Amino acid sequence: MARSLALVLLIGALVVAVVLLAPAQVGQLRASQTTVDSTKRPEHADSTLWIEMRAVDLHVNEENALRISVLRGQVESTRRGTIPVLDDPASFRIRVTSGVVGLTGGDLAALLNEYVFAYKGSPLRNLRARTDGSQVVISGIMHKGVDLPFEMSSTLSLEPDGRIRSHPTRMRILGVHGALLLHALGLHPDNVLDVRGARGASV
Repeated sequence: MARSLALVLLIGALVVAVVLLAPAQVGQLRASQTTVDSTKRPEHADSTLWIEMRAVDLHVNEENALRISVLRGQVESTRRGTIPVLDDPASFRIRVTSGVVGLTGGDLAALLNEYVFAYKGSPLRNLRARTDGSQVVISGIMHKGVDLPFEMSSTLSLEPDGRIRSHPTRMRILGVHGALLLHALGLHPDNVLDVRGARGASV
């Protein structure tokens, strides 16, 4: 059950570590000066273009953002035979080597609703996120023929390739034990959560 329901989130290829911030901390970070340094390179410089960000907000919408405390990575071209152009976001991607990104529950919910699962036929919608101690709690609507309200508590861990894995510890669907309900309906989590159209998420 835990293996099947584990959502592996590659959030825009930028999130290396997630820190869920209290509102006061978020306000302090928002007020910080924004700096982007695309010229810094490793001590042994080569032709690789490196980028470093400090106190940068990458906005999902007008209200929510990925709040980068610090991030460092390699800039790679998305078009063979061309060089990355930082003024053209579609021309490059960042292979993160280290960093810390802060998200509130609202920021994470906006990222999931407006980017990761914002596609036709998505089985998940109206997602909300909050913290409960050291766990992240995601709730919303799971669609499988009919709409099924659900709530999932999970712990997060960092994968060697930089992805973030969500390990479910508690799952409730329609207010009852999720695993028991799916078994009674003859369903398997892999069949319920078809997220092949998602951007940056897999089951």
